[in-house]
Amino acid sequence: MTERFVTRGFVGRRAADVGAGTPGDAASRTPPGQYLTTDFPVLSAGPTPRTPLDRWSFYIEGLVREPVSWTWDEFTALPARDWTVDISCVTKWTKLDTR
Repeated sequence: MTERFVTRGFVGRRAADVGAGTPGDAASRTPPGQYLTTDFPVLSAGPTPRTPLDRWSFYIEGLVREPVSWTWDEFTALPARDWTVDISCVTKWTKLDTR
Protein backbone atom coordinates (compact mmCIF):
# COMPACT_ATOMS: atom_id res chain seq x y z
CA MET A 1 0.00 0.00 0.00
CA THR A 2 1.62 3.26 -1.11
CA GLU A 3 -1.03 5.63 0.25
CA ARG A 4 -1.03 6.38 3.95
CA PHE A 5 -4.18 5.28 5.75
CA VAL A 6 -3.96 7.91 8.49
CA THR A 7 -3.49 11.65 8.26
CA ARG A 8 -0.16 13.45 8.63
CA GLY A 9 -1.03 14.34 12.20
CA PHE A 10 -0.25 10.80 13.36
CA VAL A 11 3.36 11.12 12.21
CA GLY A 12 4.11 14.57 13.61
CA ARG A 13 6.60 17.26 12.60
CA ARG A 14 9.87 18.41 14.07
CA ALA A 15 9.98 21.63 16.11
CA ALA A 16 11.94 23.26 13.26
CA ASP A 17 8.75 23.05 11.17
CA VAL A 18 6.93 25.49 13.48
CA GLY A 19 6.72 29.00 12.04
CA ALA A 20 8.05 32.25 13.43
CA GLY A 21 6.16 34.13 16.10
CA THR A 22 6.27 31.41 18.76
CA PRO A 23 6.23 33.03 22.23
CA GLY A 24 9.61 33.30 24.02
CA ASP A 25 8.40 31.13 26.89
CA ALA A 26 7.25 28.37 24.54
CA ALA A 27 10.07 26.03 25.57
CA SER A 28 9.12 26.26 29.24
CA ARG A 29 5.45 25.63 28.41
CA THR A 30 6.05 22.62 26.14
CA PRO A 31 6.13 19.22 27.88
CA PRO A 32 9.16 16.96 27.29
CA GLY A 33 8.86 14.93 24.09
CA GLN A 34 6.26 17.26 22.55
CA TYR A 35 6.73 19.44 19.45
CA LEU A 36 5.01 22.80 18.95
CA THR A 37 2.50 23.32 16.21
CA THR A 38 0.81 26.53 15.06
CA ASP A 39 -2.04 24.81 13.25
CA PHE A 40 -4.55 22.34 14.66
CA PRO A 41 -3.68 18.84 13.45
CA VAL A 42 -6.74 16.87 12.41
CA LEU A 43 -6.24 13.23 13.24
CA SER A 44 -8.45 10.84 11.38
CA ALA A 45 -8.30 7.26 10.24
CA GLY A 46 -10.84 7.86 7.49
CA PRO A 47 -13.11 10.43 5.89
CA THR A 48 -14.83 13.00 8.09
CA PRO A 49 -18.61 12.60 7.97
CA ARG A 50 -20.61 15.69 7.00
CA THR A 51 -23.97 16.36 8.65
CA PRO A 52 -26.25 19.11 7.32
CA LEU A 53 -26.92 21.54 10.19
CA ASP A 54 -30.70 21.24 9.74
CA ARG A 55 -30.34 17.52 10.63
CA TRP A 56 -27.68 17.96 13.38
CA SER A 57 -28.63 17.07 16.96
CA PHE A 58 -26.93 16.56 20.29
CA TYR A 59 -28.36 14.27 22.98
CA ILE A 60 -27.55 13.65 26.63
CA GLU A 61 -29.33 10.55 27.84
CA GLY A 62 -28.77 7.43 29.90
CA LEU A 63 -27.92 7.78 33.60
CA VAL A 64 -29.18 11.36 33.89
CA ARG A 65 -32.17 12.78 35.75
CA GLU A 66 -33.74 14.13 32.56
CA PRO A 67 -32.56 13.40 29.01
CA VAL A 68 -32.09 16.52 26.92
CA SER A 69 -31.42 17.24 23.24
CA TRP A 70 -30.68 20.28 21.11
CA THR A 71 -30.85 21.23 17.45
CA TRP A 72 -27.86 23.16 16.05
CA ASP A 73 -29.62 26.51 16.54
CA GLU A 74 -30.62 25.64 20.12
CA PHE A 75 -27.11 24.41 20.90
CA THR A 76 -25.36 27.51 19.57
CA ALA A 77 -27.81 29.71 21.53
CA LEU A 78 -26.71 28.17 24.86
CA PRO A 79 -24.55 30.35 27.14
CA ALA A 80 -20.86 30.08 26.27
CA ARG A 81 -17.52 31.13 27.73
CA ASP A 82 -14.16 31.60 26.03
CA TRP A 83 -11.10 29.80 27.41
CA THR A 84 -7.46 30.11 26.38
CA VAL A 85 -5.41 27.00 27.14
CA ASP A 86 -2.35 25.06 26.03
CA ILE A 87 -3.27 21.70 24.49
CA SER A 88 -0.83 18.78 24.53
CA CYS A 89 -1.94 15.68 22.66
CA VAL A 90 -0.82 12.08 23.23
CA THR A 91 0.32 12.07 19.59
CA LYS A 92 3.13 14.43 20.72
CA TRP A 93 2.00 17.85 19.48
CA THR A 94 1.38 20.92 21.64
CA LYS A 95 -0.54 24.03 20.58
CA LEU A 96 -0.11 27.03 22.86
CA ASP A 97 -2.72 29.70 23.60
CA THR A 98 -5.61 27.83 22.00
CA ARG A 99 -8.88 29.74 22.22
